[in-house]
Amino acid sequence: MENYLPSIVLAITTFALTNIDDLMILSMYFSNHEYKKSNVVAGQYLGVITLVIVSLSGFILGKVLEPIWVGLLGLIPILLGLKGIIALFSSENEETQNAEGASKSKTQFINVALVTIANGGDNLGVYTPLFANNSLHTVILFVIVFLVMIAVWCVLAFYFVKHPFIEKILGRYGHIILPIFLIVLGIWILRESGSFNLLF
Repeated sequence: MENYLPSIVLAITTFALTNIDDLMILSMYFSNHEYKKSNVVAGQYLGVITLVIVSLSGFILGKVLEPIWVGLLGLIPILLGLKGIIALFSSENEETQNAEGASKSKTQFINVALVTIANGGDNLGVYTPLFANNSLHTVILFVIVFLVMIAVWCVLAFYFVKHPFIEKILGRYGHIILPIFLIVLGIWILRESGSFNLLF
C-alpha cells in the first residue's frame, strides 16, 4: 500500500488542480432548480470519464487536432448559455413547459457532460502525458481515484450552494446566472485556446 501512496496523492492533486473550475460549474447546475441533482452527477461522471478515455486513447485528440481546433469546443457552453437566455424570455405557457419537462430532464446530464468536456482542455493536456509515462497498474489506480474524486467534487459543490447566503442568491438568480456563466466560460475557453482567431 505504501508503494501506491505517492501515486494516490499525485492522482488526487492532479484531479483537484485540473477540476477547480468544475466546482463552480457544478455549483451553478446544483443551484438551478430545473436540473435534477442525479442528472448533474451523471453528467459530471460522463464528462470526466470521456476526458479520461480520450487521454488514454493514444493521444488521439492531441495528435489529430491542434489545440486551436480543440478550443472550438468552447462554442458548446456558449450555445447552451444562449439557449438558456432565450428560454428566460420565452413566452411559452406553464402547461407547455411542464409537458416538455420530462424530455428536457433526459438531456440534462448530456448538457452537463458537454460543458465538462468543453472545459476539459487542461485535463487532456495533463492526463495524456501523465498516463503515457506510467505503468498500466498505476494508470488504473489513477482512474479509480478520479472516479472517487468526481463524487467528492459533487458533494463539495452541492454543499457549497447550501450555504445560507449562497443558497439565497443562487436560489433567486441561479436560473439567470447559469446561462450567463456558460457564455462567459465558452468565451474564456475560445480565448485561452486561441480559437478566436479561427472565428474572427
